[in-house]
Amino acid sequence: MTSRAMRAVGPVPHAALRWIKAPALAGADDPVSRGRRQAMREYLVTFHKVVLDDTGHDRRVLQQQAVVSAPCETSALALAKTRFCEAAGIVDWRLRADSCDVAVLSERAA
Repeated sequence: MTSRAMRAVGPVPHAALRWIKAPALAGADDPVSRGRRQAMREYLVTFHKVVLDDTGHDRRVLQQQAVVSAPCETSALALAKTRFCEAAGIVDWRLRADSCDVAVLSERAA
């Protein structure tokens, strides 16, 4: 197809788009997804920045703490990093912190 023919078609109107719900995103009442649910845990995610104190020694300074509910540690960390960036108005959490730690607070049934 030539570029001229592509330009003649134009964009698809918004009303013509159809949204299809994927089976993996089915509702919570779906019996198939009920068996795949994982227990949600609460994690405490802390962000620290290493700075020099007045004696020239490195000190870890707490930048932010977040309590996050997620099925696993990796998901909790990703969610906390996203929230940290949104709260600080930055695109990468490493602009304000050097490290982050994750600790399990509790586990609850989903």
